[in-house]
Parts: sequence; structure tokens; C-alpha cells
Amino acid sequence: MSKQTVKCAIDRDIADFIVEVYYWDYKLVDNVVKKKTKQTVAYVPMFKDWDIDEGSQIERMLEIKAKLEEAYQDWPDGEIHVELVITNQCVNI
Repeated sequence: MSKQTVKCAIDRDIADFIVEVYYWDYKLVDNVVKKKTKQTVAYVPMFKDWDIDEGSQIERMLEIKAKLEEAYQDWPDGEIHVELVITNQCVNI
């Protein structure tokens, strides 16, 4: 019996809610430390469910954010970011 992998991704530009855990890589340029690249550790996107109260959905995303903060609080590098992004998009007809 073979295993199948199914990839389901919600891109940043279409997600309504995103909780992201990331850190920055740095580099030394002329003896000045500069941000190099953003390294994403965890990414939890969600679409808005129009049948569920928006406040309930925001509460759920805040719970996920709190759980991820707890999970990554002892990150070895010491500098980890946990960010919640809420996007409202409107269509003019």
C-alpha cells in the first residue's frame, strides 16, 4: 500500500487570517548587522467562514497564536516572532 501526500496551501495574498512564526537571519556588512532573510517556522492560514461569527473566528486565531507562542517560547536563538494578520477584502460591484 503506497502513501500519498496531499499538499493544500493558502497563499498569503488570499488568506483572510494568518498566524505566522518566524525569525530573521542576519549578516554582517561593513561591520554593521543587517537583516538578511525571513525564515518561516510555522504558517497557519485560514479563510473567513461567512456562516460563523467573525468574532469567534478571531478568538480561534488568537488561541492558535497563544499556543504557538507557548510552543516556541524557548526557541534556541531567543528571537522568534509570532504574528497574527487579519485581512478584510471588499469587492465593489
